[in-house]
Amino acid sequence: MSKEVKSNKKNRQENKEKGNNPPLLNSAHYIKDLSFENPGVLKSEMTHEEGPSLNIDIHVDVKPVAENIYEAVILLNIKADVKGSTLFLIELSYGGIFKVEESLSEKEKKRLLLIDSPSLLFPFARSIVATVTRDGGLPPLLLNPVDFEALSHQEVHTEEKTKH
Repeated sequence: MSKEVKSNKKNRQENKEKGNNPPLLNSAHYIKDLSFENPGVLKSEMTHEEGPSLNIDIHVDVKPVAENIYEAVILLNIKADVKGSTLFLIELSYGGIFKVEESLSEKEKKRLLLIDSPSLLFPFARSIVATVTRDGGLPPLLLNPVDFEALSHQEVHTEEKTKH
């Protein structure tokens, strides 16, 4: 065994003994649900130079699975229209299982689950959307990066407005 491998094992063991575990561990990620409807693929509207009008809704849902283990799911609803006709619809629920360090405060756990976990999942969901649209005979839809911190604050603000 090389010195580097022995050193890494020793560091991991020391961190375990000291309780220096990472605050968030992703043990799995997966497609929970996927729907793709492509009613406009053969319509002549696709030949027009103007691109489709996109409506993209993104939500994050977090549910406890066990003690300090949570399922975080990104829910994507995407609708593309061209001149009032639906080009395609995508509904994707992309989830992951995350373990949160138990010594963290509720505020820290909330941040990890509502901001950091979807940030880890989003590149995979983005790739799925691009692949599905490409395989559906359309140009791949490349979603822009999402600021999940801003999205989280926006959803909290919206919830507070509806309570009053």
